[in-house]
Amino acid sequence: MSNANPAKQPDPPQTAEQTDVERRAPLLRRGFLLEYTTLGWYVVGIVILAITAISARSVALAGFGLDSLIEIGASTVVIWELSGTSEARQRRALRLIAAAMFALAAGKV
Repeated sequence: MSNANPAKQPDPPQTAEQTDVERRAPLLRRGFLLEYTTLGWYVVGIVILAITAISARSVALAGFGLDSLIEIGASTVVIWELSGTSEARQRRALRLIAAAMFALAAGKV
């Protein structure tokens, strides 16, 4: 009796670089989606804060809005870092984010 199913040909071997790129692409898409969602949230929040601070004439709300501006800057740096691949770009992005977080902490003191 002959086998009716032909033998399946094995897939050609993939290099480690190919599999790394294939795994990285969906993670990058997810990262961009999360970061753009975060950025949108911050922008909506700062608009609401600006309207509220002006109508209430509140310096505290205006200061909280400035904190949100720093967070928007850090979020923008993350998007910039995700769009490139060089190690120098990643190092610069981490320094910019650290500077933004120090500015945010200094505003809280």
